[in-house]
Amino acid sequence: MSDYLVRQQKQLGPSGEYTAYFLSLFGDDLIPNTTLSHPSAASLALRDQVEAWLREISPGARIHPTARLDMDLVGLHYSFNMGTQISNMYRATNVGFGITYILPVIVAMLASPAGTLLLIENPEAHLHPKGQACMGDLLARAANAGVQVVVETHSDHVLNGIRLAVRHGRLGPDHARLHFSAGRRGADRRMRLCRPASITTGASLPGRTTSSISGTKAWKLCSNRGHVTRHGPRDGFE
Repeated sequence: MSDYLVRQQKQLGPSGEYTAYFLSLFGDDLIPNTTLSHPSAASLALRDQVEAWLREISPGARIHPTARLDMDLVGLHYSFNMGTQISNMYRATNVGFGITYILPVIVAMLASPAGTLLLIENPEAHLHPKGQACMGDLLARAANAGVQVVVETHSDHVLNGIRLAVRHGRLGPDHARLHFSAGRRGADRRMRLCRPASITTGASLPGRTTSSISGTKAWKLCSNRGHVTRHGPRDGFE
């Protein structure tokens, strides 16, 4: 673990490797964006909010980070509420990998103040479809709270979660953009980086509906009712 990066810079690490230590230090702090609060959480404290959102993916999940500063180590265990009973604590290696994989993503979204830029790769990995849609909803809520979120995904469930958030008024339809490669089938389909104006939360695309970056197109993801616009990618999830 890195005490400097976590305690002073409040970073989770490029791969979320400091998440457990971050929770052990700041788990009792209130989340900066109360609009992201889960209604079933015990309080607005970060740990309670993380557990509430994690239970959307794994019912009854609870997290137990433990720091051993004298050894520069931190441990992470999980337990599960089962009605009136609580299970034993389990190591992260003994529970579903999706829980540990998505934990840094949830912590990053809940701990980020407005104006933060988050780059997230494949938040759907190792999650069941309902959990993927839940991540899409939370991503939309974070964007609506002023966090700029750039997500690389292969999941239509994540996009459906964002669409539903638009449909229910949790994110404005002009605050979501879908960027995808428009190369011919069999051709080089690598996506080039878009200009910042094309990915900034709430920004309008310059000039017309699609961006002018060669090989890349950007579309308005949703209408006011949460419907995908008619010119969406035909083969975006092959």
